Amino acid sequence: MSDYVAIKPCNISGVKYYIGDKIPTGTLTEAQAASLIKRKKITSVKKDDRPTLFTLDIHIDKAETTVSLDNHNIENIFSILMMTSVEAIEMIKSITDERELLILPYVDTRKGVKEAVNNRIATLQNGAGTKDGAE
Repeated sequence: MSDYVAIKPCNISGVKYYIGDKIPTGTLTEAQAASLIKRKKITSVKKDDRPTLFTLDIHIDKAETTVSLDNHNIENIFSILMMTSVEAIEMIKSITDERELLILPYVDTRKGVKEAVNNRIATLQNGAGTKDGAE
């Protein structure tokens, strides 16, 4: 049996689970889990307790795009949202995962952050960035 984490608030057998809550082993049958996963209420977790990829459907330039993010991506995005503009711009200079750069301008509306994202994308596309983020 797999372990699961709630990715949307849900009620399972009278128990409320909120985003990020771990659902105890044995709470769900495989059929129940499959149904909740299909409805994007829960996700399975690996043995290291890290959720599998989260899939987001976003609209970019009037077209729907699907982006899959892991915990690390989501943590980085939220970290940047909580930083000052100066701190966020510095962190963006080290991002090497283009999925994060794709999402950031849509969730962080600060002008300097958007410019930093565009500059970082251009740097990565020109091959100047390296895997570890050093230039």
